[in-house]
Amino acid sequence: MGLMQQTKMMEGFPIPVWEWSRQLAEITHDYPHRVEDFAKSYSRNQFIAKTWMLEVLKVYADLDRTTKWWIMGSWYGSITVPTIRNTFKPTSKIHLLDFDKEALDIAKKLHGDYAISTHHIDVNWEMKRLSKLKADVWINTSCEHMYPLTEEFNPNGLCVFQSTNFAKDPSHINCCKDLDEFIEQCNFKEILYSGEKPFHDWDDIHKRFMVIGYK
Repeated sequence: MGLMQQTKMMEGFPIPVWEWSRQLAEITHDYPHRVEDFAKSYSRNQFIAKTWMLEVLKVYADLDRTTKWWIMGSWYGSITVPTIRNTFKPTSKIHLLDFDKEALDIAKKLHGDYAISTHHIDVNWEMKRLSKLKADVWINTSCEHMYPLTEEFNPNGLCVFQSTNFAKDPSHINCCKDLDEFIEQCNFKEILYSGEKPFHDWDDIHKRFMVIGYK
C-alpha cells in the first residue's frame, strides 16, 4: 500500500493548511496573547486584498521563479507568502520586513526558514537603506499603517502599494481620501495599474486602493 496522497483539489489549493496543524498548535501554545490578532490575518478582507494584488500582478508584470520578493509591513505573511509561492513558485526566499519582532517569529514558525527570510525593521526610519537592496518586487499592502513612503524610498524594483480611506481604525495613521490622493502619495514615475475595491461588505464608502508601478 502506497503513502497517502493528496487529492487533486488539494494540489491546487493555494494555502496548505493541512501542513500547518502542528505549527498552528505551537503558535497557540507559545503565543496565546496573539491568537486573536493571528486569526484576523485570515479575514475575508485580507484574502480579497492579497489575492486581488496577485491576480493583477499576473496580468501586468513579467514575473517568474527568479523574482526576488520583499514585503514591507509583512505581519505574519499568512496569506501573501503561500499565495506567492503557489502562484509564482519562487526559487529564493521571500523577505518579510516588520517592526513587530514577535509577528516575524510567528511567521518563521508558520512558513519555515526555507521559505522566508525575516528582517526586524521599522520601515518608517529605514527608507533610504531599503532603497539600496536588490529586489524585483516591493509589496506594501499596509501603507495606511505607516508614514508616506517619501522620495527617500526610491528602489529599482516594481512597487505594489495598497491603502484605504477607512480612518476609523486607530492604527490607520495614513489614510487617503480617494484613489487619486493615493496615486499622488505613491509618486510613481510609471504606473502600470491603479484601482480600488470596497473595503467592507456593508457600505460603498470605504475603499481599498492599489497602485502598481515604478518610483
